[in-house]
Amino acid sequence: MASDTDQPDRSADFLLQEYSSIEADTQRLRQEGATRLNILIALVGASLAAAIAALTSGSLTHSAKEVIGYGLLAIVGIFSLLCYKYFIDREITTDGNFRALARIRRYFVDQQPLIVPYVAWGTHDNATHQVTHNKSFILLADRHFIATQLTIAAGVQSRDDGLSVLGTAIVVAAAYGLSTVLLWWWSSSCLHRAAAAADAEAKFPPPEENGPSAHR
Repeated sequence: MASDTDQPDRSADFLLQEYSSIEADTQRLRQEGATRLNILIALVGASLAAAIAALTSGSLTHSAKEVIGYGLLAIVGIFSLLCYKYFIDREITTDGNFRALARIRRYFVDQQPLIVPYVAWGTHDNATHQVTHNKSFILLADRHFIATQLTIAAGVQSRDDGLSVLGTAIVVAAAYGLSTVLLWWWSSSCLHRAAAAADAEAKFPPPEENGPSAHR
């Protein structure tokens, strides 16, 4: 049977294994996000090529071209929205991983206070910038992908309906602006709720003078 003096070493070994596992999961999430964004870019490129081929084909009727064009936009749009939801969830999960890593670092700092000046990352498990700032590049890129698709659809439909160039420009600008704002609001709402939940369950919050949502 292990003695009491062995317990700290065994706890440290366990936490180090946890730390490595969480770091690996965080790297996996980053890689998955980059992979999905690359797939989305490839899908957009393939769809544009297919749409151009269909629109320049002399053997297709106008109705057939519309069906193909809107069908491709719908497929890309649905995949883009699914990716956007995944990217939001990825930010929230990454925040949880960062907070878990901070708790483990806190254990070692509490055990060995002399290492405090050498710890490069924080030891407070409040909400991180992953959820307190809606500035993720991958969310921004997907947001503009989706807005562009809706803008193209709105512009094409406006011209088919006989709107003037000025009228079409107004519709296009409104579609782009409204879709961008709505998508930003969606991600901001999800991240704000995650940040509030993270601050509420923090076991090692930062000093009060830094506020409940001080960032690392």
